[in-house]
Amino acid sequence: MKYKSFRIKNYKAIKDLTIEVDKPKLTPIIGLNETGKSSILQAMFSFDYTNDEQYNGEFVNISYIKNKFNNKSFPEIEAEIENIDTNILVKNALNYLMKKKKEEFFKISHYSRENKFRKEEYLKPIEELIFTKLKNLFSNSYNTLKIKRIFNTENSYYTLENINFENINEEIITNGYYEEKITIHIELSEFRQIIIRSIVLYLPNIIYIDDFKDIVPEEIKKGNQWYPYIEEIFEKNNENIDKFSKCDLSDRQTILADIKDNLNESLSQLWDKMHISQTIRNEFKTLDIDLRFENNIFQILVVDLREKRENGKSREVVFPINMRSKGFQWFFNFFIKMKYNWKHTDGEDYGSIILLDEPGVYLHTTFQSELVKVLRDLSKNNIIFYTTHLENMVNPKVVKIAEINVAKRNNEDVTIEKITKIDDNKNLGEITPIINALKIDNFPLVHYNEKIIITEGITDKIFLNLLQEAELLDKSIKIIPGSGVSNLGTLISLSIGITSKYVVIFDNDKAGREHFENYKKNFGNEESKKWILHKLAEKKEDIVLEDYYSDEMKEIIEKYTDKKEHKTGLLNFYYNRDLEDKQKFSDELKKLSKKDKGIYILLEQIKKRLN
Repeated sequence: MKYKSFRIKNYKAIKDLTIEVDKPKLTPIIGLNETGKSSILQAMFSFDYTNDEQYNGEFVNISYIKNKFNNKSFPEIEAEIENIDTNILVKNALNYLMKKKKEEFFKISHYSRENKFRKEEYLKPIEELIFTKLKNLFSNSYNTLKIKRIFNTENSYYTLENINFENINEEIITNGYYEEKITIHIELSEFRQIIIRSIVLYLPNIIYIDDFKDIVPEEIKKGNQWYPYIEEIFEKNNENIDKFSKCDLSDRQTILADIKDNLNESLSQLWDKMHISQTIRNEFKTLDIDLRFENNIFQILVVDLREKRENGKSREVVFPINMRSKGFQWFFNFFIKMKYNWKHTDGEDYGSIILLDEPGVYLHTTFQSELVKVLRDLSKNNIIFYTTHLENMVNPKVVKIAEINVAKRNNEDVTIEKITKIDDNKNLGEITPIINALKIDNFPLVHYNEKIIITEGITDKIFLNLLQEAELLDKSIKIIPGSGVSNLGTLISLSIGITSKYVVIFDNDKAGREHFENYKKNFGNEESKKWILHKLAEKKEDIVLEDYYSDEMKEIIEKYTDKKEHKTGLLNFYYNRDLEDKQKFSDELKKLSKKDKGIYILLEQIKKRLN
């Protein structure tokens, strides 16, 4: 089984929002503060009851999560489930129910306290009864199931559509000591919740990491929210944590030494992957993670080995994790939660849903650039959503632009939508990170009297870069993208002060023509002679960049976007194209640069103004 989508209703400021999670991918969420980005992640995380205790139960606390604008409706998170194998579903439900109810079943026997009471024999008829009930319950084939979690003022509960639950109240014959007749009774409400919870338990893990909330506790003991991760560390080292606690001191120290060695080796590998500088990589060699156990309490400590004694040997200086830098704390927390997922996910075609709230905030910009690559690699087998306002975390060379979502707040409602109009002035605030990211490595340093082209936006700049690659436009020309036609005044002013050889290219649509005239009033008629309105031989106005594209070019671009969105497609194509498509596109540009073609007219206008 796997998740297909989440529908979130009345959770904090979210009125009604559906999030698709049907395949492994990397999805950044950008937007202004207070637009509900974090709430989206928290709602998805809170669907799974096994996460309830994390963050002190904050994300399932009704007073915290209820929609203040709609007090009459309870928060709801509905998950649509697909890839359903009813045989596995029945098996998991049976195992979960028997684990939950086993001790209660023993209590109804007259002989459960007898020394020779045969527990397994006694349970067999009970298991058979419940197995039959479950088989009948899930006798139909299901393409999908919809499980809804509802949070009311007292508690929370799950509902499952299209399943006719009935209570269990039947007499059976069993024989744990002597043959006896017992009544197995499970109330309808309890039976329903147990079965639904068993389904949720065996769904892929949902992991949430918050840069601002996640702190490794100084002490970890049974019942602590970090204890399952310690259990998983032992499990992945082929050790049983319960047996470990009963070992003598020397055996415990040996086991801990082996675990620490593997832990540090794995941690070092991730550190090297995220830090390209050899100097910084070597820094980790002066640190050691220490795992200690005393009085049934685990401690995770950092041993700093940089200080030397007089004899040249390292002096061990020990710190709790929370006394190291915020960046290191985040790194360690991320490592543990990625490597030691404790929830059962065997047989799934993807591992987890990973939710990260502002990852990399405490990391240096260089490390942010490496982190997003790590996330991209993880997304090959996991679904990853992360909120960010960092341009390095939406680098188009790593992140597919078409997968970037923008969170918006319209009065009392949170919405989310794909970036499809990068140059849309209405969205400038929300999309600042991607605007900045698209300029990474290509925002030019302009020297006095250099040739400059100013464009309305990023896609125009990319198109001109492609013309330069095809050797149709002088590669020495610096191309500076604006952030929409209404925001070109500053760039024009700067260009006038730097060079006499500059040109501004406007879309020949209503907005372009209006702003052309406004800038003309501000800067004068002579300056406006250096500017261009797009022009085609066969069309007089309402000409935008896309009008230059041939059908073949559009076909190539559309391969790089889910919809026929040529702005987004062009960006994705530029940063992710293969060699064959690159060559085809270049060939098309050359065809369209011949005399009387649109691109020829554009190139001639540029040459005229810059020479």
